Amino acid sequence: MLIGPPVLLKPAQAQTTTQKEDRAWLESMMPNRDRGGYPVGKSGQWHPGLHITGFVGSGDNNAVWAIADGAVMYYAEDKGTDLSEHANSNGVVIIRHETQIGSEAEGCIVYYSCYQHLQVINEAIKTAYAKGSPVYRKDLIGHVGNVADNSGIHFEIFCSGANVKKITGRSSGKLNLAKSGRKNIVYGDTHYYIPAGTPLYFQATAPDYSASTLKKPNTEYDRFIRHHQI
Repeated sequence: MLIGPPVLLKPAQAQTTTQKEDRAWLESMMPNRDRGGYPVGKSGQWHPGLHITGFVGSGDNNAVWAIADGAVMYYAEDKGTDLSEHANSNGVVIIRHETQIGSEAEGCIVYYSCYQHLQVINEAIKTAYAKGSPVYRKDLIGHVGNVADNSGIHFEIFCSGANVKKITGRSSGKLNLAKSGRKNIVYGDTHYYIPAGTPLYFQATAPDYSASTLKKPNTEYDRFIRHHQI
């Protein structure tokens, strides 16, 4: 599952009077949590996404890009918002994404990305919606408008409870570490929980490990192992 950022400011945009380091440049593209945090906004209300602000200039400098391949499910153009009145731009695009994180139906997930407060929507996005043709990661969605008195967008990713369960192994609450996860083909990272006291072996030389040599009598503490598949 390839997902890219919805915005990518040029390094020159993140400079003031002195050259900023890469970290400062990256931080300049992070969401603005002061006004548009998740899941609670500044006024204490439910806020399902994040505000990304700090855009300067025009053209690619304030462009918004599709985060993944998908299909345009909805769009609405900005109605000529008077930004001098500190109003939010109301252009919006919603894209449906489908991908495989494992084998068969269990490994298929569907999620949506929402790009809100756009001032301009790319004509190609409107055409893709009208024709039902796909859009691709890094396709131009449009250009930012105004959000909470800043040049920026509201961005969010959402999916159904059933898809949340496929991705995280649960619909809510904490993950049950005593229960095994999906055992069929898994794409991407695999995570293992090994509780303290579990025997560790150099290698398995018999199905019941009877002929194996213990690396240690047991683990001294809980271990969490991440297996990254390339």
